[in-house]
Parts: sequence; C-alpha cells; structure tokens
Amino acid sequence: MPLLRLVVCCCVAIAGVSAQIPSPKDVLGFKPGTDGMLADYDQILAYHQKLAAAADRVTYEVVGKTTEGRDMVSVVISSPKNLARLDEIRAQQATLADPRRTTPKAIRTAVKTGKVVVLVNESIHSTEVGPAQAGMVTAHFLATTKDRKWIKVLDNVVVVLTPCHNPDGYATVVGWWNKWKDDKKTRGVGLPVLYHKYVGHDNNRDWFMLTQAETRVTVTEMHLKWKPQIVVDQHQMGSSGARMFVPPYTEPYEPFVHPLLRKQLEDLGRTVLNAMKKDGLKGVWCNRRFDAWTPARAFMHYHGGVRILTEVASARLADPIARQRPPRGDAGTKSTDNPAPWKGGRWGLDDIVRYTSRGALLAIKHGADNREKWLKNFAKIHQDFCDGKKGPAAYVIPRITNTAANQLCDLLTLGAVEVSRTTKEITVGGRKCPPGSLLIKNGQPYFGFASALLENSPYPVTRGANGRMNRPYDMTCHALPLLMDFDVVRATANEIPAEAKPVVAAKTLRAQPTTTRAKGRFGLDPNDEGSYIDVLTNLARGVGVKRVVEREGASYPLGAFIVESDEFQLRHATPVVLGSWLSPSGRGSRSGCKVETLKPRRIGVYWSWTASMDEGWTRFLFDGFGIPFTRIRPADVRAGNLSDKIDVLLFASVDRRSLVGGPRDRKLPEEYRGGLGDAGQQALKTFVESGGTMVTMNASSGLPMQLFDLPVSRGSSFGRGGRGRGRGGENRVRTSIPGSIMRARVDVKHSLGWGGNEMTPVFLREARPFEIRTSEGDATVQFPVRYATKDVVLGGYATGAEVLHGKAAVAIAKVKKGTVVMFAFSPQFRCQTWSTYRLLFNALLQ
Repeated sequence: MPLLRLVVCCCVAIAGVSAQIPSPKDVLGFKPGTDGMLADYDQILAYHQKLAAAADRVTYEVVGKTTEGRDMVSVVISSPKNLARLDEIRAQQATLADPRRTTPKAIRTAVKTGKVVVLVNESIHSTEVGPAQAGMVTAHFLATTKDRKWIKVLDNVVVVLTPCHNPDGYATVVGWWNKWKDDKKTRGVGLPVLYHKYVGHDNNRDWFMLTQAETRVTVTEMHLKWKPQIVVDQHQMGSSGARMFVPPYTEPYEPFVHPLLRKQLEDLGRTVLNAMKKDGLKGVWCNRRFDAWTPARAFMHYHGGVRILTEVASARLADPIARQRPPRGDAGTKSTDNPAPWKGGRWGLDDIVRYTSRGALLAIKHGADNREKWLKNFAKIHQDFCDGKKGPAAYVIPRITNTAANQLCDLLTLGAVEVSRTTKEITVGGRKCPPGSLLIKNGQPYFGFASALLENSPYPVTRGANGRMNRPYDMTCHALPLLMDFDVVRATANEIPAEAKPVVAAKTLRAQPTTTRAKGRFGLDPNDEGSYIDVLTNLARGVGVKRVVEREGASYPLGAFIVESDEFQLRHATPVVLGSWLSPSGRGSRSGCKVETLKPRRIGVYWSWTASMDEGWTRFLFDGFGIPFTRIRPADVRAGNLSDKIDVLLFASVDRRSLVGGPRDRKLPEEYRGGLGDAGQQALKTFVESGGTMVTMNASSGLPMQLFDLPVSRGSSFGRGGRGRGRGGENRVRTSIPGSIMRARVDVKHSLGWGGNEMTPVFLREARPFEIRTSEGDATVQFPVRYATKDVVLGGYATGAEVLHGKAAVAIAKVKKGTVVMFAFSPQFRCQTWSTYRLLFNALLQ
C-alpha cells in the first residue's frame, strides 16, 4: 500500500505540473485557428514567456530589435538535459561546421553525441498569419507531450522557434484586421500600406544582401549562432490549388547548393509528404512551382543546412472560405508528387494552423530519427568546401568603388565568409590587381556562399513532367559583379599572395558612419556612390557644392564634385586632393574646366495609397544612407505649391492608373482611396514647368509621358513570360525577362551618365523599354542610356531579348523650366542594383 500510495502521489504531482503549463487558449482566451480571431504579437510573446516560465523544456530569449524597435525573440525547446548543456551543443555544431579548427576524432565525437538543430521561422510574410498562430500550438505540444516517442525526439533535437520573423508587419496586419472586422462593408479589406516599414513581401528576398534589421538578427542570432541542420520556413500561398507545398523543389537548383543537401531535401520532403497523407491531411504536393535557384531566399543552403519551405493554402486572412472548389490540373491529379489530392470544401485558419504545425513537427521528428545521418552529412558538406575542390583557388576583386566595397565586405563577412585585402600588387590571369584588392580564398566552409554570389552562373532551362518549361519563380541572376558593377578574377593557387590583411565587417547600409570634416578645397570622385550620398545630404543642409560640367583639355573628371566649404560633412565619401587629378607628374591643366554650383536638392518621395515595395526600397535606400527626404502624399500634391516643400519629386514603380485614380479596392475607406486626380496632375505640371524635377521609375514613367504629351512611350512588356504587347502593329515577339541583367550603353558625357561606365549592367524585371512616338508637345527628349545593339543579355534567363536592341532605357525631357527623368526600370531594385545607383543619383541632381 505505501508503494501504491507513492505512485499515486507522483502521478498526481506530475499531472499538477502539466496542468500548470498554460495552453494557448489559457493565455489568449481562444484557440489558435479560431475563425476571425488573431493573436497579436504582444499576445504571442506573452504566451511564449509564460510557457517558458512553466515548462522545463522551454527557454525564451530576446535576441534583437526589429526595424521599428520591437523585440525579436528565440524560443528554444528540447529536453531539460539538453537545455542544461546548450553551450556544449553549440560548440559541437561549430566543430562540425569548420573541420579546419578541429580534429577528425572531435568531429566523430560531435556526430555521436551532438544534437540536430531545427530552426522554425514563422510568418516572415505578415499577411500569412497562420504560422504565427501555429507556432504556439507547436510549442505547447513539444512542451507538454508525454508520448515516449516524442520525449525521445526532444532528446535528439534542439528546436529554435522564431515566433514571428516580421513583428512590425504582423502588428500592422493584425491591427488593420481588428480595426475593420466588425463592419461587414470593410471586413477583410486589403492593407493600403506595406506590411514592413520598407520592404513588404521582399523581406524574403534579402538573404544575400542582408540589408534589413530582421534579416541580420536572424542570421547572427539564429543561423550562425545555432548552425541548424534543418530550417523550416513557414509560409502561405494562394487559396486555390494544392493545400500545402513541401520540398523537393522543382528544377533548377543553384550550382553551389551541395548535392548532399539536395538528397536530404528529397528525403525529408517526401517523408513529410507521405506522413501528412497517412495523417489524413490531403492536398500536399511537392516538386512544383518553387525552385532553389537564388540565394535571395535560402541562406541556409549555403551554410550546411536545408530550407524546408512549407507553403499552406490561404483563407480570407482569418475568415474561412466556405466552399473552395477542387483544384484543377496537376493539383487535382493523383501522382507521386501529389499522392492525395484535396477534393475541395471548407478551408479556414484552423486548417492552416493544423497543416503548418504538423509539417513542422514532422520535420523535427525526421531530424531526431536520423540524427547521426544529419550530423554526419553536415560535417561532410563543410569538409567538402574546406577541401577546396570546387571553384577557383580564390576570387580577387581589383576594381570596385569604396562604398560598394564596404557593402560587399559587410554582406560576405556577415555570411561568415572570410575576406582579406591584398597588401601588394599581384597579377592574376595576366591582370595587375592593385594593393587593397579584395581576396576570397577557397578552402573555407562558406566558400559556396561567396561563389554563388560572385559567379555569373547561366540559368538552366528545365522542364517539368508535363514537358513544359519550369517558369522561373523569381530573379534569375544574382551575380554581384553585375549587380554591383565590379570586376572579379579567378586566381590559381600560385597567384594567391602569401600576405593579406583580414577584413572585419565594414560599414553597412543601415549603419551611420562617423561624420568628419575636411578643411580646404577638395574633390569627390563621381564614380563612387558615397560621393553622391554625401553631396545630396549636404545640399539638403544648405551646404554649397560645385560640379565639373565641362572639361575640354582639363584633367578633372567630368562630373567631379568640388567642395570649398568647411561645413561639408563627410560620412561615406573619400576626399580627393585636387592636385591628384592632374597629370602623374603633378602638372596638368585646369583650363577648359567649367564648374557650376549645384542647385539645392530637397527630395520628395511620392507615397501612394497603392502599397509599393519599390517605394519602400527607395525610402530604405535614402534612410540607410542618411539622405534627407520628405514623403509626399496624394493630398499634398493636390494641395499644390509643391515647390515650397521640395525641388525634386521621385515616383517609384506604380502604374499610371493607380497613381491618378488611387487604389482599385472599393472596400477601402475613403481616406485611403485618393489618387492624384485632375488637381494633382495640374499641380505636378505647375511644379515641373516652373523649374522642378520629376523622376519616375519603371511603371510610373507612363504618368509624365501622358501628362506632358512627350514623344516617348513605354514599349513591349517584359514580364515573367508570355508575349510582348507591342504597339503600332509591330510583330509580337515571345519575350520573357523575369529578373535578368541586360547590357546598356551609357552616354558618359551626358550629365546623367557622369561618373559611370559606358557599359553598365541594368537589372530588368517586368519592365518596358522606351520608344519614340509622334507628339504635338514641344518638349525635347534625350536618351542617355540605351540597351546594347547586340549581346544584350549579361546574366540570367531571357528569351526574345533582341527586341531590346538599341531601345532607350532612360529618357530625359526638358519641359519649360523643369526636367523629367524617366527610367524604364527600377535603378534601386531591392537595394541590390548598385550598378545603376549613380544613374539615379545623377537624376536627382538634374
């Protein structure tokens, strides 16, 4: 009896402890997935905090801050024994990740005793609200399960949860939902602003430039700190079609994704696929739509782990779809990639939570069940890159601007790539590379990450089971030498210098470098982006700057900046001694050098109620570099007198119809629906004709063409596929330029091209070239940038690109006293296209 009483008491005690661990409903007041109910970010954090306080399998840590200052959090879940030795587990991960710094015996020990780390990244896209709800369900299950199989799982894995990757945007989305949900007329109305301060949906395209605060925190505090073998990246997709996507991905795979990772993706993905079917969760498919080509979406593929993308079908945000039709085509046809097609019916947030949570748990279980295999392969992948058998012995970068070099060094070193600078002149492949050239040696764990970014890998045309070409999912070229316009040469082992100085992470796009002042007259190089940044910043402060506008017979570079004020603040630029621009002997001519004082540049960025990621990236570019600007709303333009506020107005890529008429969503409340209207267009005309500058990018260029009756039009559309929609009865050519880099010829004698290179890479995605048309207007138009007349494709996939030959990429119109600069593309695309920054900056100075 005493023994029985003891057992009973122990059971009661255990049950009591379990009962004290709160469920999500205990904290939220509703079950995650309940129709119409969304936990906000504060509630999600509160739940995880209370869970960690009550459960001995859970820890909670604030690891960084978001763009708007909210906490970013990691929730670690494992067995109590593992939680007590997390430092040791991380040390074992580091051992497996860099065989250069350890011994084969230590690696074998780490494989035998180490744990698989699974990172679960939730709701990076804020309108995809299901993963943030599902994360609480997943965490509660792992914290409370008594199933022996799952207790064993927790002995073999460490789970790191990111409760929400984009807290700022998630708070915006949930706040917007709650604001309008009680009115039938506005319930579910779309958000008229970006769900991230700057980049909206593009935050999941930032995994190689690493510009955003949330990306950088996740890389440093999740990826590099924990070095996960498995990353579960939880998303939602459209509401029609399959219910869930899991890997393997469709072709193509980027060449530097290790073959072992591809094999692991296949094994893990199909295990999840078949287990979901066994669980009765239908409509899960793989090997469709989503590829593994660009590192912009997959940091871990170049750091030893797999990215398990789960895309679950959406509902109407938090409301269910009462009757969803059965999927058509492949999504409704049974196959090895789609073993249990969904038959249609109701689909709601509860389904999204169930599928999302189950997918994460199955990935976690696979890591535990195959612990030793995952760790052994993790070590093998890093060993292979350290063996240095793939790629050149080193990359050398002899030509790059100082400002771009800072950014390049930052993104590479943040990505754990070892970068050095040469201390002497070296010769590589017959080319002399000056001291200070960047050097990235092979034989390091993350050389594949560097190679993926430095090589211009041709995009392979692949076809699916139906014989059709696999449509590129996103950009098809991510070669930084083209995107950032620098030279890279491949070195042999004999060409690598014996001495080089390691580079520590340099200035970042978001960093605010130290402000200095240089006394006396000095120059600023028009080839370096930093010169323009500092000039624009100082012009906004009222500090005078001069520019070389003619140089016949003179030694000063055309477009060079001349500073004579002690008030000029240097932050990004490097001052140049004026005498150094003379001949090598120190003798030279200043005669024939005409200098003009630049006009003040108060910049306005047009902020439409049609949310635009292009506009957000523009603001990020300016904020990141500290360039002052004013956001101009439609009502500000309609009110007139723009010249009292700004000197130049910049329009990001938004189509003319939306700019003039406002958003097309009639459910939007009136205060969010206004466009320029007739009054705004007239105010724009007055602004430009009286001396203002209007700069438009890509789709917005249609606005000034019609407003000023310019003799130029937007030509054929080049999107992700399909036929170019040419005008004037021209032959229609099948074209597809889904995110590729073209060769453009720049008139470097024109003020727009000053400081640039005659051959400039231009990134195109869903863009149209400019064409000449007849017009009754009296404006004069120049075309200082045109696409090459042959060999126009520099990188990525393109068909029908020959229709670009010789077409205009930039047009400049003089309209009475003012200027209109029209780009046929977005020169600041995702803050990746440094090659065309100078063109944009010069446009702002027109």
